[in-house]
Amino acid sequence: MSAVDSIETSTRDVEVSIDDAGPEEWRTDSKGRSYVPRQGKSGVIYRAADNETVDEARARDSKGPKDRRPKQKTSRVPKSPAPTQRSIAELERGLCDLLRSPQMVTAMKGDEWATLHFDREAPVLARNLAVAAESNPWLRSKLEAAVFGDGTFLFKLLALAPVISAAIAYVLPPIIYYLDPGFIPPEARDRFNVPRRPTAETRKLLRERRARELDEQAEREQREIDQILADPRAESADAAPTASTDTAAAA
Repeated sequence: MSAVDSIETSTRDVEVSIDDAGPEEWRTDSKGRSYVPRQGKSGVIYRAADNETVDEARARDSKGPKDRRPKQKTSRVPKSPAPTQRSIAELERGLCDLLRSPQMVTAMKGDEWATLHFDREAPVLARNLAVAAESNPWLRSKLEAAVFGDGTFLFKLLALAPVISAAIAYVLPPIIYYLDPGFIPPEARDRFNVPRRPTAETRKLLRERRARELDEQAEREQREIDQILADPRAESADAAPTASTDTAAAA
């Protein structure tokens, strides 16, 4: 037998073995997709439909463009909307600028102490307000309206100025009188007409003087009573005009 006859015989044997193996079946990859390897070239052919056969897939691949891997369906996570609320850091900076604004007036008047006071204490108060607003939605909304709003909140606050002034005039004098803080200037005491609270020694002297006055008054009254009892004529003389007056009135 020649070499050509041997090759033809082996080719017929392979064709017989392929025909005996039956129709080719779909294979499944790790992601559950059905495919078959291409014949005569690299790559695979993916199944386009559930009822597509292998022969139909090969015919489609032979006359069409390169088969593409079907895209995996993924649900896109919706993008969260942009935040509308101001951050606490922005609120703190706005409060600091707002609380420092009075120093412009004091600087124009040349009051160095007040200018330094507002410049030093404004950041401290702004930080405390921002920390409190972080856990208090109501306070945060009011502060944001005051700092970033259209100014209506400030107008409402200015409208309450008389009420705030009356509240200060009601609360501050008792504080000055009972606590006597050292930072309260004497002008404020004179402005609210608040006297100095007596010390313990002064109160003791006042009680003793009051007790002496009461004792002296009691002694005067007792002397008058003793004089009346010692001189009955004085009592009758005092009673006589009263009797005559009563008679005249009866007449």
